[in-house]
Amino acid sequence: MFHNQITKYQGVFGPRVTYHTFGLHTIANNLGVPSVALEFPTLDRFIREIKNGYDYIGIGSIGLNFQTVRRMRDSKNPILRERAEMLAQSFFRYRAVLKGSAWLAPTLTLQEQILQVLAGVEEVSSRTGLVERAAGLGLYGFGSLRRIRTRFFGDTIQPRTTLTRYSGSGGLS
Repeated sequence: MFHNQITKYQGVFGPRVTYHTFGLHTIANNLGVPSVALEFPTLDRFIREIKNGYDYIGIGSIGLNFQTVRRMRDSKNPILRERAEMLAQSFFRYRAVLKGSAWLAPTLTLQEQILQVLAGVEEVSSRTGLVERAAGLGLYGFGSLRRIRTRFFGDTIQPRTTLTRYSGSGGLS
């Protein structure tokens, strides 16, 4: 948060802080069954963990809430409709990222899920245009290069993976 929002323009002097997902730990600690909280895993680390066999897997993320924008747009309140229009104008970024993500998706199922989210964004704002498709293609290219770099040199950008096991009795195991 600090580097991307608060101190965005401080360059190398902007602190880089990784915050633990306390909500995730709270849920895992209070389930009453043995559980694991895995934060910031690489795809390989995530796959390795789920091979341990789980009945349920919960994945937390910060996502775009376009349903809220849809309700604002459909509101009778002119101020809410105006705000919804302002928000919808910024959705071109999301359309580009979603398009690039769909092209980078490692499985057909994940690609379909991303395209469903994209369809929801397009419903609230507008169709993905040529500019967004071009930006998505650029993101696909950079994503492909990052895969290659990570394969050979590791990932220095990814925060350190943390794994916490909970016993199911309200404490750490």
